[in-house]
Amino acid sequence: MIVTLLDGFNGHTEIFHSTPIDKIGNTAKLSCASVGKEYMIRWVHIDQLKAAMESQQYEGVAGEH
Repeated sequence: MIVTLLDGFNGHTEIFHSTPIDKIGNTAKLSCASVGKEYMIRWVHIDQLKAAMESQQYEGVAGEH
């Protein structure tokens, strides 16, 4: 599943894989799903990730990329 989140740097949104590549405590490390930006990562609180996945699934946003 793909989720859209703020990139964590300058406030732009970016698409990320929702499956974490690492977890530490309540945070998940996500990799960017945009072609050419695979080097980007985003640390996100698990609750924020779950909320984004739920809201974007119902909006039809997630999984279309």
